[in-house]
Amino acid sequence: MSHHSSDEENPKESGKIMEELTRRLKESFGEFPHGRLNAQDEGAIPLGISHQNGKVVMQFARNLNWIGFTPEQAIEIAEILIQHARQCGCDKPLTVKIG
Repeated sequence: MSHHSSDEENPKESGKIMEELTRRLKESFGEFPHGRLNAQDEGAIPLGISHQNGKVVMQFARNLNWIGFTPEQAIEIAEILIQHARQCGCDKPLTVKIG
């Protein structure tokens, strides 16, 4: 990871994202929509993906040790990360390796 912070660098934009995360958190935190992964699983938690100052940013509603996704969610996150990378100006050709 090349960038991380616990402080808000752009309070206005970060505030909007955190408000949405907080709203979603209240709706979903602690639920197990896809079952419990293991004994340490604390349930669903929302995350936000955006871009700022040429960097792709993932924001979480709280500190996490790990996060798990369904295969479909993992693909969706990958697609969103690629979209934001493109919006930041990345024109590197995308290569997908299967197998």
